[in-house]
Amino acid sequence: MTNHFALVHLKKTKFYCAPCEMYFLNGFRLRYHQKYFHEKRPKPKHKICHYCGKGFSSNRILENHTRTHTGERPFECELCAAAFAQKHALTKHVTTAHKNKN
Repeated sequence: MTNHFALVHLKKTKFYCAPCEMYFLNGFRLRYHQKYFHEKRPKPKHKICHYCGKGFSSNRILENHTRTHTGERPFECELCAAAFAQKHALTKHVTTAHKNKN
């Protein structure tokens, strides 16, 4: 809770990345950032698609990929009949196709 308060409310913690001038919630997140952002190590791809065997680094990416196999489109436009597999596709659709309907 102390780390949360320092980061979110005071905007400063002891977990600081000097090259980025960014603060992190805890040491784990700072080390993760340094390892995969600055050292450019590849993230482990241990989340495996049971349809095709392809590996992914996070559950969110795996879920998005799985929809390419299932055809699921859970993100529906409230203004028309369009539906999308990924949330960012819905957001882009709404801002482009319905830009004058807000």
